[in-house]
Amino acid sequence: MKKNQWMKLRSAMMGLAICSVMLCGCNTNGNSQTEGNPSDSDSETEIATQEQTNQGNDGDVSTEAGSESGQKEAITEAELSRLFEENLNCMLYIFELGDLSHEEEPMDGDMIYRVTDDEFQSLADLEEYLLTVYTKEEADRLLYQYPYEDQSKYLEQDGVLCINMALSGGKGYYVDWTDFEVRIKTIDEDRCTFLVKGTIEEPADEPILEEYYSEGAAVYENGHWVLEEMMY
Repeated sequence: MKKNQWMKLRSAMMGLAICSVMLCGCNTNGNSQTEGNPSDSDSETEIATQEQTNQGNDGDVSTEAGSESGQKEAITEAELSRLFEENLNCMLYIFELGDLSHEEEPMDGDMIYRVTDDEFQSLADLEEYLLTVYTKEEADRLLYQYPYEDQSKYLEQDGVLCINMALSGGKGYYVDWTDFEVRIKTIDEDRCTFLVKGTIEEPADEPILEEYYSEGAAVYENGHWVLEEMMY
């Protein structure tokens, strides 16, 4: 091969080598950029996701704080029905028409009998129950001013709960509260009035079954709803 031809061939080969190197360099830079962009994007996405999670957690804490803030729950007809059922228990079986179970023999020969009801072993037990049904004022009346002023049907003697049978005695009562219905009349933040519908059939030559209504009121006191007065 002649010298001039060899020189031309060598120059061509060197040119190809240089082009190859340049192309490799371009591809390398391009790959670096392509790999870098997703990495940056992933980091930004992760930060955004974390921020959203934190915001969501903050929202949960706020909601839980609201639920635990002791906010007053609105009275419902279901809650009024429960209160009225407890009212019937008090009226029919403790105060107005009936008595707590008691011993057959009086204490010391008078009209004071020891109460044998397992649920109520002291006046404090009875008071605690009444305060779940009635206001403090009504509970005090039933405990210390019932059935007459300055007279108590229930008392403590020798450290035990007793009943004064001289103050006991049922009256004629012809109202049937089976399947009673409750309807709220008025309601505001601390008080509501409502009607309870039952039936009544008084003795007569030809008894007539009629609707019977009792109106009551409930108030929010010491963190829960209670009845203002005993309902009949």
